[in-house]
Amino acid sequence: MARFALDVCNLHAMGGTPASAAKNLRANIEKACQQIERASCDKAVVVVNMKNVLDHPLLRSTGAFPHSTVARWAINAQIGELLKPFYENEAVALEPIFAVNHRAAPVVALVAHTPSW
Repeated sequence: MARFALDVCNLHAMGGTPASAAKNLRANIEKACQQIERASCDKAVVVVNMKNVLDHPLLRSTGAFPHSTVARWAINAQIGELLKPFYENEAVALEPIFAVNHRAAPVVALVAHTPSW
């Protein structure tokens, strides 16, 4: 029976420049891949929790979302802006990492949420 795992990275305030934040994200993903290679599993996925880098006051500034689709759009818009420099400058550096680390699936799951209060 195959053994599957998740390696969850929690990003924290990605302050500084967008370029340094992108490098921080890449470093977190690389570290997760290294941990996966040492784990007792057959395959694993890196999961990045983006909750701590969202601008929660901005998300709540317009009041309650009328429905979940609008909430997802608002969160995805922020994540998209945070990831632009990563995709432009850092993502390609992960290709050899995933090529060598066969246990880590060549996909990174992004998760985020904001409290409703």
